[in-house]
Amino acid sequence: MKKMLLCLLACILCLSGVSVFADGFAVVVDNVDAVPGETVTINLSLENNTGILAARFQLTYDQTRLELVGATDKRLLPGGIFSKSYDTYPYILLWNSASPNNITDDGPLAELQFKVLETAPAGNAFVNLTYQADDVYDVDLNNVSLTVKNGTIGILGGMEPPAKTPSPTDAPSTGTAISGGGGGIVKPTATTRPLVTPAPTNAPQEKPESVFLFADVTPTDWYYHAVQFAFQKGITSGVSETSFAPEDTVTRGQFITMLCRAFHIPEMAGDNFADCGNTWYTGYLAAAKQLDISGGIGDNRFAPETAITREEMVTLIYNYLKNKVATVTTETVTFQDDALISNWAKDAVRFAAHRGYIRGKDNQCFDPQGNATRAELAQIFLNMLQ
Repeated sequence: MKKMLLCLLACILCLSGVSVFADGFAVVVDNVDAVPGETVTINLSLENNTGILAARFQLTYDQTRLELVGATDKRLLPGGIFSKSYDTYPYILLWNSASPNNITDDGPLAELQFKVLETAPAGNAFVNLTYQADDVYDVDLNNVSLTVKNGTIGILGGMEPPAKTPSPTDAPSTGTAISGGGGGIVKPTATTRPLVTPAPTNAPQEKPESVFLFADVTPTDWYYHAVQFAFQKGITSGVSETSFAPEDTVTRGQFITMLCRAFHIPEMAGDNFADCGNTWYTGYLAAAKQLDISGGIGDNRFAPETAITREEMVTLIYNYLKNKVATVTTETVTFQDDALISNWAKDAVRFAAHRGYIRGKDNQCFDPQGNATRAELAQIFLNMLQ
């Protein structure tokens, strides 16, 4: 009878969406003990990997007790990019593999170093990872679900705790957190997003539909749903609180920023184009260069303030995605003005047309040297990501 009751309870928990057993694909955060003033290492690792190409996690932790002082990529997944400052909160850990195949290895993913503050009260300090439903995907760009087993740093011999101490349940969650063992177990769902403080890296943040108040974008416009999608995904915003300017052209700097935000590519430091400046797109230009999304226009220049053409736009998209999809087809897709498409852009245009990212203009023309508008870009991002 007891065995039957246990089996029935397990079935109920499974049907309710709660993970009971730890034998599925998971990212695991270590549990360690420390004393105030000590620097400790927390390991992140993958278990039962079903195969992924890319992953993006947001790291949150008990800032009243801990200071992040180091992060080391263990290179289990290729293409690791972390937030450039340890002061960034939430801290971003991103892996964008250029492999033509899924990565299926288990093992250490990253090491995080935390210093326990001298004034830290005794108790458990949470160390949590969260991710959105479309942050982990495979070579076919299909979302991959995994369980996050969050960890803690148990602080021994600290000061008396204050009346209210932050706990793992105070941290952002993408699903149901189950206490016990190694902190919360977070199971992602497609309809839930983590509630986080906006990161200095300008990572895309979902915006509630109620704040979509552009006077120049109405439900009868062909681009209405696309603009709404791009805005709510944090890919782009308006030119003012009440105007989107859908017919305005887009500069190369603006586009590379949108592309990075759409695919959760954080800003990077280091090697950059000579005309990168010191402005809102500087870190995204560095990412574009270092990830081989763009080689620039020559002489180590990107021309970020120049209006982007439609063939340049699809080429940058192609450069990013061509190593991230299982099959890259460049079979012939005929536009009436195909002869006007630059040779260096032909494969990119065919790729984007075949996958349905672009559909051409009137009379089946692509208009390769025409400038892309904000409305057109919003539609392309909707076509790619929906």
